[in-house]
Amino acid sequence: MTADDELDIPAFLRSQEIIDNKTSRSAKTAGNSAADIARSARKSNRIPKEIDLCPVDAAVFCPPEVQAGTDFLLQVCIYSPGFEKAASKLIKLSDPDAVKKGVFSFPLDIPSGTRVEFRAEIDHLQILEPDGVIVWKGLPVVTQFEVTVPKTVTMPQSIGRIRISVSGVPVGAIRFILKISKQISKDNQYAQQEIQIQRYKRAFVSYASKDRAEVLRRVQAFKIAGIEIFQDVLSLAPGDRWNQQLYKEIDKCDVFLLFWSHSAADSEWVSKEIEYALNLKMNTEDRPPFIQPIPIEGPPIAPPPKLLEHLHFNDALLAYMRN
Repeated sequence: MTADDELDIPAFLRSQEIIDNKTSRSAKTAGNSAADIARSARKSNRIPKEIDLCPVDAAVFCPPEVQAGTDFLLQVCIYSPGFEKAASKLIKLSDPDAVKKGVFSFPLDIPSGTRVEFRAEIDHLQILEPDGVIVWKGLPVVTQFEVTVPKTVTMPQSIGRIRISVSGVPVGAIRFILKISKQISKDNQYAQQEIQIQRYKRAFVSYASKDRAEVLRRVQAFKIAGIEIFQDVLSLAPGDRWNQQLYKEIDKCDVFLLFWSHSAADSEWVSKEIEYALNLKMNTEDRPPFIQPIPIEGPPIAPPPKLLEHLHFNDALLAYMRN
């Protein structure tokens, strides 16, 4: 018997609080109703206890297709393997037509109380609040994003991304295709269409030498998350970086960790590394490396370099990563 078979779905759904991002009134009502009776529902013998450490998956849900000039909910649910049906039912409380677009399995088991952060992006569409946060407590839980499809959009489909971090450590991304049509079709052939599930494996660390001690402390979290860090860069003098052709290490990485501070903003070497990483991307968002700013001082946070102003250095989620 699976976890879904054992779980009293109605009682379970009543016990969940949906963490939303100021979404539609109906979504809020569902979340608030669940919260009102969560305490009594948890008394059921069929509600599993919170787990201290367990494997976790994240799944992305949205309508199978959308229309220009309309709004829709993009939803992400995290859950333990075996609770897929419960996660789907939780999602459909807010959008009965939502379909699964992709699943990401976290590289390591997650302890209860861990913050999981999400950044939503969909080309050419507008996301009201693109950052979402969930506190994992062992049971399926949802975060939602309100998305607007501009009336001017004419392309038949767009690429969406959900970037995933655990306690500020980027661990991967889900990419999917969203079909955009003038009239909603009954054909759901695009419902399960995905592009790529990406788990970050190797990181390059860009930082100012004055921040080396702080960077060394923070890098440990990335190692715990299973991300390989090029170690030598943390022991080299600034002038040695490019003399030893460390740009080859940027070639090998799939995530570029920019530890940002006023010292980094003033660093010639950090500027060179940023420029080289951007050149590798060739103006293509999905081409590696993914550039992840990590503010390590503030507020106020040092102004971002002009080349990276589009990365929203002052987002609340990035500000949290300082901790």
